Amino acid sequence: MTGLARFAHRALWIIAAVIVSGCAHDYAPADGPRIAISVEDARAVVKASLRPSFKRLSTAVFVTTGSVTIVDTERNSAVRIPLRDVDVFGSGHMLFVLVRGQDILKTAAGFNPVWYEQKDLEKYVDAWLTLKQAAIVVAANEQTRFEEALRAAKSGAALGGTAEQALPEEARQFKVQAEGAVRDKQFDEAANYYGRALAEAPGWAAGYFNRALTLSEVWDFPDAIVDMKRYLALAPDAPDARAAQDKIYDWQRRSKQ
Repeated sequence: MTGLARFAHRALWIIAAVIVSGCAHDYAPADGPRIAISVEDARAVVKASLRPSFKRLSTAVFVTTGSVTIVDTERNSAVRIPLRDVDVFGSGHMLFVLVRGQDILKTAAGFNPVWYEQKDLEKYVDAWLTLKQAAIVVAANEQTRFEEALRAAKSGAALGGTAEQALPEEARQFKVQAEGAVRDKQFDEAANYYGRALAEAPGWAAGYFNRALTLSEVWDFPDAIVDMKRYLALAPDAPDARAAQDKIYDWQRRSKQ
């Protein structure tokens, strides 16, 4: 397709979106999703909502507790969408994903507008809003549990297990599942399993280290940095503390790219 043809194609999409948005019902629930859906199902639905928009085979969508990341592995670039800050709505038959007023999808590599059926559009918006609500709750609860675990560690106590052998059984279950996901290179699933393990064992320092590594694999460098700092706070004298801090420096650089 020539440059002129691509321009005409996009222009037609914009005109169609304006026409449809003016005559079709907008779907933007202000008080959260209207249809209940589990977080696990919402992750799958969000991935399904984005995949048709990317024609490049090298584009992958990763969904973790804190973000949705669109990665173009061929061009070595990514667009990260922090779920806590997202504003999602349907206008006409199109899906819009904004962060602080910026249409994030427009900046994603290889993005093409997709025309959705109204029922699918509403399902997709509800799934995004479900993940947003979960991200807000999880972030607040996780930080509180971490601070409690850090205080306990400094006072010589243990909260929810600090070493692998001391992990509660449920935490160990999620740890094993996370390691399996890593072996299968399903890094966003691994990060989610590590998150569930840490909910049961917030004092497990290695859990933050491992989740940081999996988050970095899906280009979620801001959250990876948070987790690695938690690891260093819980295990400041760890043999790999220097290497962990150096990873933070590198992720800070990559998060600005």
